[in-house]
Amino acid sequence: GAFGLRPFAERADTKPWLKDLALTVILHGRSHDGKIGHTFADMTQRLEELALSFSPRRTLIKLVGFEGRVDHAWPHNDPDPVLGGPAAFDIFMATARRFGFHVMPHLNVWGASYDNPETKQWLPYQVQDQEGHPVSWSWDYDEDEIAEDVFAYISPDAPEWRAVLRRKVREMIERYGIDTIFLDQAGTFVNDRRYDHFRGLKTLYTELRADWPAVQFTGEGATHEISASLYPLLSGISGGTEFVPEMYRRLFGPYIRQHGHSISLPPEPYRGVWFVSPGNWWTKEKYEAQEARAAQVGAIPTLNLTDRRIRLAGEAIKDVMVRARQYAPPG
Repeated sequence: GAFGLRPFAERADTKPWLKDLALTVILHGRSHDGKIGHTFADMTQRLEELALSFSPRRTLIKLVGFEGRVDHAWPHNDPDPVLGGPAAFDIFMATARRFGFHVMPHLNVWGASYDNPETKQWLPYQVQDQEGHPVSWSWDYDEDEIAEDVFAYISPDAPEWRAVLRRKVREMIERYGIDTIFLDQAGTFVNDRRYDHFRGLKTLYTELRADWPAVQFTGEGATHEISASLYPLLSGISGGTEFVPEMYRRLFGPYIRQHGHSISLPPEPYRGVWFVSPGNWWTKEKYEAQEARAAQVGAIPTLNLTDRRIRLAGEAIKDVMVRARQYAPPG
């Protein structure tokens, strides 16, 4: 077809270990307002505990907010000093390698944060809407009903921006031995007046795979054929997602694998890096409905550990571990 979709088992961009993946664990670091979900020492302790419950080699560890206040530093991705800095992150990565975990930091495909003083040099390549206005990502973090601009959208079709992203990815891989990279908001499409967004995304992923053929590149989605064609593993299921599970499974199941989104409901009511007041949205019934939808579409079982206080011995986590041991992907 037009997007070149191939069955999952035949995809050239799928690493062998990915075909055996049965559990994703999302570890939250520092939130938008500075709340600490896990330090790097906490994350290391999580690995020690998780290794006792499930095979590390079949487990993917996703890191969100590891670079500082989430979404406020892009494209910089150095380990946050508040969480322990590079030295503590080195210990975390050494522990992950010792057990055999796969580690996937959450980066962003087109974000240049306004809190980053270097962002002004990339604004000439900012995405524009049909009227020529620059486009940004905004969020009402302080809940005053007025969204604040958090980062500018810089076009991946601009070679200058792709060079920045490739350099930042290279630093993560070479310095820390990362074997998986997640690019947030890659499952997007915009009608940019100056750039071809889809061409830029395709070119970026092609360049990254050529630079690092042993690394697994993933992204956000799946919302359409574009994201499914770019990468074989996607984050998809969240607490607020509403869709027809059987239709979704039939559309995307043959081509991709997906895991829970980092904004999905955690097994206990502790807020994650993007939320302010989880009491407004977390209930046991909502969490169970989310997990039921994930199982219906054949998603990889996912633990969204938003806070170090979430107990791995909790009943909800035990249920996820049972599903991970029984996991059989669609196909």
